[in-house]
Amino acid sequence: MSPLRRASTLATLAAVLDEPVPPPVRSGPLAPVLRALLVRDPALRPTADRLDGMLTAVAEGVS
Repeated sequence: MSPLRRASTLATLAAVLDEPVPPPVRSGPLAPVLRALLVRDPALRPTADRLDGMLTAVAEGVS
């Protein structure tokens, strides 16, 4: 279930737009990648090159 799901469609939409995105809880080493991708402002999300580097680091076990 989505952590932003609410009792009605309108309430869910309001939550998606206004409430903080809860941090991923079962993502292990992918948590930093997911947090970076869940930033609401697209300008603050990682570039494709940065994301590639982040995923490579996870795959190689680098912190």
